[in-house]
Amino acid sequence: MSIEEGVEYSDEEIDEKKHQKLLDKVLSLNKAQQLKKPSRTEPTLKISEFDLVKSLTGKKGSVHLDDLTKILDKKKSHVNIKKKVDTATKISRTLPKPLEKPTADRIQRTVAYEKARLELDRWEPIVTSNRVSTDLVFPLPPSKEKEKTM
Repeated sequence: MSIEEGVEYSDEEIDEKKHQKLLDKVLSLNKAQQLKKPSRTEPTLKISEFDLVKSLTGKKGSVHLDDLTKILDKKKSHVNIKKKVDTATKISRTLPKPLEKPTADRIQRTVAYEKARLELDRWEPIVTSNRVSTDLVFPLPPSKEKEKTM
């Protein structure tokens, strides 16, 4: 590669088409490739899910089990199947989201408080009777030593 000395290029000598192509290619280097929508190039009998574009499949969204079981109401022979499907969907419902930790702790504390309060409420009549009485008598079971000495 030799550099020609004394040769100067002016703006008029640059070909505009070539210059524009060069600029477009340089600018396209940094761009991410855009995904093109799949298109069928040749007709086939078998259609796969990869050939369908979401925007073309419809705006309703996905098909749910309820949509499919509506047909089962029409015949008496299918009523049992529909009942089985309904019970299966009731059983397999998703669980609710667990409570957040502070809320769960608060509920546990209130339940523990109620249990402790019920336990202490059992002793309240005994405590009040002991406070009112002048003498406290604690019944002790008779010991075997006292019986031997007598």
